[in-house]
Amino acid sequence: MNKCHDRTDLLMYSSKISDLAIKIEKLVSSCDRLERNMGEMMDKPTALKFASKVVDIVGRHVTDSRQLDSISHEILEELRR
Repeated sequence: MNKCHDRTDLLMYSSKISDLAIKIEKLVSSCDRLERNMGEMMDKPTALKFASKVVDIVGRHVTDSRQLDSISHEILEELRR
């Protein structure tokens, strides 16, 4: 991509760029499959349960309910991304 300075360069390198994109996609798919097979991925219900436990732990140390609500909200927002 760094060698492409104009449309002509992009056209010249399009097959190489396409091949690299396909290889990257296959690599990502393979890594995803491996992580699933090894049990390294966390599904959404498990992630939400974990987040709830984290909020419980934080709640034992944070006495201000507004702060705890804010922390909980931010954790849930991160899970939604």
